[in-house]
Amino acid sequence: MSGQAIDTLVIAVVQDEDADELLAGLREAEVGVTKIGSNGGFLRVGNSTFLIGIPAARLGLVRGIIRQRCRQRTQAAMPFSAAMDPGLLAIPEQLEVQVGGAIVFTRAIQRFERV
Repeated sequence: MSGQAIDTLVIAVVQDEDADELLAGLREAEVGVTKIGSNGGFLRVGNSTFLIGIPAARLGLVRGIIRQRCRQRTQAAMPFSAAMDPGLLAIPEQLEVQVGGAIVFTRAIQRFERV
């Protein structure tokens, strides 16, 4: 690492399908990262949440890696409702939905400590 103070936290939520590729890109750029498994969203699929502490000067680099490695795509999905009873309702038609990409939060941090 460059010795610059870590003052920015990037939180990126990506589909598991893109997680390994993003992790590889961050490692190639020597960006430290913690990966946490998560799930949720409309499709109830697995996600990975990345916690990335960086100097503010590297924010553009990290955002670029996320954009490059986490691609959007179209996927067929079946609408789901917990109230659906297979014996009472007809099977709904499939929908095409946009998936992938990333949800990215960026926060300034006051203190970073490695213990």
